[in-house]
Amino acid sequence: MRGYRSTLIGLAVAGAFVGQAVAASEYLRQLGPGDDAFELAQEMEKRGCTMTEKEVADFLGDRGAGVSDVQAVILDLTGSGDIVWDRKDSYTLVSWNSCA
Repeated sequence: MRGYRSTLIGLAVAGAFVGQAVAASEYLRQLGPGDDAFELAQEMEKRGCTMTEKEVADFLGDRGAGVSDVQAVILDLTGSGDIVWDRKDSYTLVSWNSCA
């Protein structure tokens, strides 16, 4: 999935200052199985709550997401406070089940 890296870095800057949440945001709570953001949260929890940007892009890409879809999911989850960027190469889920 070439081209994701520079795109995701720009998105990370947009979400870098989002604080941690105690519980899943309203946004994430309204989703369910089949929604990309919900499925990503489930996968991140399985992987210990952290995934690299490449792993996020690959996971969503394997589900059929294009570049803009990946961008939208990341922006939605960072904007809602459900994931945070470590300013290096990873996102951490901070508001979901065992990741809270």
